[in-house]
Order: sequence, then C-alpha cells, then structure tokens
Amino acid sequence: KQDADSMEQQIHDTVKYIQRILATFIEYQIINELLAEGGFDIFDPKNEVKYIFEEISLLSILTTISSNSSYEIIFSLKFNII
Repeated sequence: KQDADSMEQQIHDTVKYIQRILATFIEYQIINELLAEGGFDIFDPKNEVKYIFEEISLLSILTTISSNSSYEIIFSLKFNII
C-alpha cells in the first residue's frame, strides 16, 4: 500500500510540474501576446491573467475542503467551484 501511495504521489508531482510548465507557456506565449495585440498593457498588474489547472488529486481536494469552514464547503459544492 505504501509503495502504491508513493508511486501515485510521484505521478501527481510529475503531472503538476508539467502543468506548471504548460501554464507558464500559455500565459506568456499565448495570453500575453493576445493581450498585447488587443492593446492591453501586459505589464500592468490589473491586466494579469493566470492559467490555472484544476486539482488532479481527489485527496488534495478533500484535504482542502476539510480545512475550510462549513459555509465555504457548502458554497463550493453548491456552485461547483471545487
């Protein structure tokens, strides 16, 4: 069981690393280019766009939920924010 959990964690870490690289590429090579073409100042913090992947690990989602208050949990579940 520990070996499987360890391997699963390694895969999740690898996927998160790849997602971080892809998000950086998408932000700087695609989104910033589109903003600049549209006349936006890409150096202005108000125009900053972040590309964020959803959490891939159900355990991480549940841990995050359990650390929040019950109101936030209900809000998140009702509006499908998780």
